[in-house]
Amino acid sequence: MANDLENLLPRAFMARAERPMKNDSADIDGYSTLLVKVEVDGAELVAVFTVQRKADGRQFYNAVTLADGQKKPR
Repeated sequence: MANDLENLLPRAFMARAERPMKNDSADIDGYSTLLVKVEVDGAELVAVFTVQRKADGRQFYNAVTLADGQKKPR
């Protein structure tokens, strides 16, 4: 999946946006959660991306979780 980020991210949709946490540095603008359907070994899953947005417009994808909706995240 990591090799296909260039194709996955444009298909993702924003599920949530949050303000920066009180203990975050001043250059953090907030956090977003992006969701996109993926197929891994024949199983349809949802990739959940946690994105840190910087005040200068840069974004960092610092966590990815796979979930199948019926079981715990992988």
